[in-house]
Amino acid sequence: MWIKEIIIEGFKSYAQRTVITNLDPEFNAITGLNGSGKSNILDAILFCLGLSKEYDTLRIKKLQELIYKNGAAGITKAEVTIVFDNRSKEQSPLGYQDCDKITVTRQITADKSKYFINGKSETQKNFKNMFRSVQLNIDNPHFLVAQGRITKIINLKPQELISMLEETAGTSLYNEKKREAQKLIQKKEEKLKQVNEIIETEIQPQMQKLTDEKNIFQLWRAQEAQILVLKKDLFSYDYYQKAKTLRMKKNDLQIVNEQISNQEEKMRYENAEISTIQEKIQSLQEQNRNNKYDQITEKYKEKQKLVNTLEKQVQNTRRQKETIESEKIKLEHALRTYQTDKERTDQKVEIADRQLKQVSDELKEKKELLDEQTGQQNSSEDGNIAQNGKQMIQRQINDTISHIDSNRKDLEQVNERLQRIDNHMLSSKTIYEQMQKEATNLDTKIELLKKRIEQSESEIQKSSSLEQQLLDLKSNRGDLDQQLLEIKKQISQSQPFIFQLNLSRMKDWDQNRVYGKLFSLFEVKDEQYMKALEFGAGAKLQNIVVDDSTTSTYLLKNNILQTHSYIIPNKEIQSSEAKKEFVQAAAQIAKENDGFAKPAIDLISFSDKVINSMKFVFGNFIIASSMDIARKIAYHPSNVQKCKVVTRDGDIVDPSGTLTGGYTNEKAQLLPKFKSFNKWNLEYKDIQGQIDKIESQIEKIKQDIEFKEQLNREITQDKYQLEQLMIKQRKSNQFNFQNEQNKYLNEIQDLQVEQERLKKQIKEGEDKLIELKKELQLIQQGKNTKELIQAQIDRTKKEINKLKQQIDQQKKELIQNQVESQNFEQEIAKCTKKIKEETNNLDKTSATLDSIIHELNTNKDQFLKITEEKNLYESKNAIHNNQMTRLLEQLQERQKFLNSTVEQLNGHQNELKKLEREQHDLKQQLKSLEDQYDFIRQDKNELSQDRLSEKFRVLETMEYEKTKQQFQRLEHDQGKLGKQVNFKVEAMTEQVEKEFQSLKDKKLILENDKSMLIQNMGELDDKKIKTIEKCFLEVNKDFSSIFSSLLHNAQAKLGRLDGLSIEDGIEMNVSFSHQQKNLSELSGGQRSLLALSFILALLKYKPAPFYILDEVDSALDLSHTENIGQMLSQNFKQSQFLLISLKEGMYQNANVLYKVQFVDGVSKIDRHELKKKKQQQLK
Repeated sequence: MWIKEIIIEGFKSYAQRTVITNLDPEFNAITGLNGSGKSNILDAILFCLGLSKEYDTLRIKKLQELIYKNGAAGITKAEVTIVFDNRSKEQSPLGYQDCDKITVTRQITADKSKYFINGKSETQKNFKNMFRSVQLNIDNPHFLVAQGRITKIINLKPQELISMLEETAGTSLYNEKKREAQKLIQKKEEKLKQVNEIIETEIQPQMQKLTDEKNIFQLWRAQEAQILVLKKDLFSYDYYQKAKTLRMKKNDLQIVNEQISNQEEKMRYENAEISTIQEKIQSLQEQNRNNKYDQITEKYKEKQKLVNTLEKQVQNTRRQKETIESEKIKLEHALRTYQTDKERTDQKVEIADRQLKQVSDELKEKKELLDEQTGQQNSSEDGNIAQNGKQMIQRQINDTISHIDSNRKDLEQVNERLQRIDNHMLSSKTIYEQMQKEATNLDTKIELLKKRIEQSESEIQKSSSLEQQLLDLKSNRGDLDQQLLEIKKQISQSQPFIFQLNLSRMKDWDQNRVYGKLFSLFEVKDEQYMKALEFGAGAKLQNIVVDDSTTSTYLLKNNILQTHSYIIPNKEIQSSEAKKEFVQAAAQIAKENDGFAKPAIDLISFSDKVINSMKFVFGNFIIASSMDIARKIAYHPSNVQKCKVVTRDGDIVDPSGTLTGGYTNEKAQLLPKFKSFNKWNLEYKDIQGQIDKIESQIEKIKQDIEFKEQLNREITQDKYQLEQLMIKQRKSNQFNFQNEQNKYLNEIQDLQVEQERLKKQIKEGEDKLIELKKELQLIQQGKNTKELIQAQIDRTKKEINKLKQQIDQQKKELIQNQVESQNFEQEIAKCTKKIKEETNNLDKTSATLDSIIHELNTNKDQFLKITEEKNLYESKNAIHNNQMTRLLEQLQERQKFLNSTVEQLNGHQNELKKLEREQHDLKQQLKSLEDQYDFIRQDKNELSQDRLSEKFRVLETMEYEKTKQQFQRLEHDQGKLGKQVNFKVEAMTEQVEKEFQSLKDKKLILENDKSMLIQNMGELDDKKIKTIEKCFLEVNKDFSSIFSSLLHNAQAKLGRLDGLSIEDGIEMNVSFSHQQKNLSELSGGQRSLLALSFILALLKYKPAPFYILDEVDSALDLSHTENIGQMLSQNFKQSQFLLISLKEGMYQNANVLYKVQFVDGVSKIDRHELKKKKQQQLK
């Protein structure tokens, strides 16, 4: 729908009829000078759409100013007509889809305004609603962007911005409907208040008065009838009660006689049981006297002591053997050390002796040389002296050379020997290191084995009593097995199938939905009530309780139980419970008769999930302490539910008049049997738990014994291994190798000393050789021969002195080495002797150890046999003791039962005497009543029956004294009531009740209408929020896109307020090059573009048929104006635009341009076709 034509007449500056025709369906522009009337065209459109009170928008103060010159120029009305093209049915207003053209007109005179649609007069509301249906809400015209609105948008508060968004989303209609609904709710509340006021102030007081009068009338009428009936009932009641009591006494007498017979039978049974138990006790005592347990125990202690002693002797002998072996090893090591040291000392003696001989020979030669030199010196002929001296020096030179050569040869031999030793030690180093490593490992293994043996023996010592513990546990296990067998026997004899429920065929159903048999779902709080509870519940105890009727149907339909069964669906069962008044009355009756009366359901405990079933079975009867109390309670007037009363002995008094009781077989009672069954099951589980615990302990002790035996085996193996390692240690070559190495080291040391000595002698010989050669040369040169000879003599003397010192030193060393050799020989003899002694000791100790071990093993075997025999006797004794204990407990329990039976028998005998007296008294009283009253004699047979005829049925629940007082009170009250009765009260009450019902119906309708309105308001709120959320997302997307297209490198987006919902408001955020900016930092043009982008995004979300833009480009420069114009022409083709602008850059993008001029006080319009012009320019 778009504007096709606008007709303006008498509106503002358009005095004459002005027709604006052929508007473009897309983009129209209006331009003109200020004051020419171009904005009045937009005002005319708004006026025609129904704008009335928003005078600021139309730039007026009152509506009359819209008429040309305020009507002063002879024009008395203003009229605007707009013709809409409605061929696009998607934008058609509701109800006008069949119209291709819609003409709307609005007229205004001085005092009224008229609206027309297609020539038909319409109300302002219908007029506006038509435009609202196509997003043209004139009361909030978002399709209008008026002058100055751009700058205002920037300064709008968050709540005002969200209001614009709501208008765009179309949720303003929701707000209006909500306001209308609130007004309706207020009206409904006012009407409700009026209705409630009428009911409270008029109807209810009137009804209360009539109710009181009606109660008085009904009371008078009821009392009148009662007085007539009570007269005869009072006289019949006494006879009836006495006859009834007499019959009960006869029944009681029979019951007591049966109870006395039962008690006597029980006494005979208990006495027989006691005699049987006493015989068993005597038999066990006789068996214990023939027991040999004490003799076996004494043998056990003696043998245990002997075994312990032998084990200690074995340990001590082993330690003694180890000490001897260790000492022997040390002696053998010492022997080898002494032998090595002696060999070295003997070598030193040999070397010293050889060197001493060499030095002595050299000393002899030196002395001969000295003699020769001295004889040469004494010669008188110089020629002979020189010749002899020359020969003598030459001989010395030869001797010196010979000595040097000899020493060098010895040195070479010493060096060769050192080299051979070094090579041998180098080649033996790896072997030595390996031997040393093996020796270290051997020592470590020996120490570890010793520690392990010590720890294992310590563990064995700690676990010395394991065998005894095992035997004790086995004995206890035997006792428990015996008890378990007896309990199994008891359980099997108790007919366990009665108490168990077989649900094995229940494959496709949850078994937890079957709760079980009723008697298994509760516990009796006190055993004295057990019999009464069983007789009161009767066969219902065997009923099966399930969760609901679905499960019960499933069980029956599929024959799950395979027996004829009664099933209680817990959820659907109709339970009953004695009224509180009756329970209180029963307790009071029992208290007055020194007894008790309690509801059966209060005497049991059960789970809440089966409460309906328990009320169904136990809720409708009372348990009383005696028959007399039971009768009084059963026939009490307050027993309107006809609850039966059960005595503690199981006799049942029914309010209908029947009495159930007599002899009962207590052994056949279900609840005691079930209690015993549970008790045996608990005992069975307890004993089984003890057996499992003992089994666990036995298994652990067996493991400990196995571990102990394993330790013994390991100790034997470890000791054997230790012995082999110590033998290996003794035979190890490491010590011999070490001695050999030490020997070589000592030899190296001695050779190095010899090497230094030989080197020194060679050096001295060489020095001497040089001197001799010098002397020989001097003699040959004819030098002073005598002086040379004297020098040689002096040198020879020095050499002789030195050799003497050497001989003395070598003699001392030889003697010292000879002494050390003798000492080593003595030590070797001592070690050899001690080793022989230790070897003898070791042989003796080993023999002793083998003997003790043999004796220990023999005694251990004997000890094991004695232990088994002892355990056998202990097991038998334990069984006898347990049997004795159980028999004594049974004897005590039977004696207790016997005493209780005797006490009950005495009580029943006393009760029998009392009943006989009461029976005699009642017969006398009945005869007296028959003689006194004729009508009793006539009705005597009927009044003496257990069940009265209908005529006398009221007497069954009547209380005589209370009825008599009631009769007297009724007669007295009836006289007073006759003066107060309003006999028209029933008709008056019916009329007021009809009026009251009418008001209640009206009130209900008002309340329903109010609830529906509140519900509709909630639904409207939900729809509103969803619509706003959708609008916000799409508008935000378009807002960002439009702003970025209008302003390069700029971004904008809408944001929610922190921590608040979208209904609380939104805000605009701007950034340039992704740098956040505050709105106050923007220029005027940027602010206008931001606001315009927001408006255009709103327009794009849900387009209206047309949009009006009034000078939105006033703050923009030319480039931005052109961009906006191009964007509108290209991107908003779905709506019609009417744009007012003074800038060519804006309106040149329009398809049609209207230029407005103000001529002679009247605005005139010229139309220009720009679209064709642009197409021609493109061509």
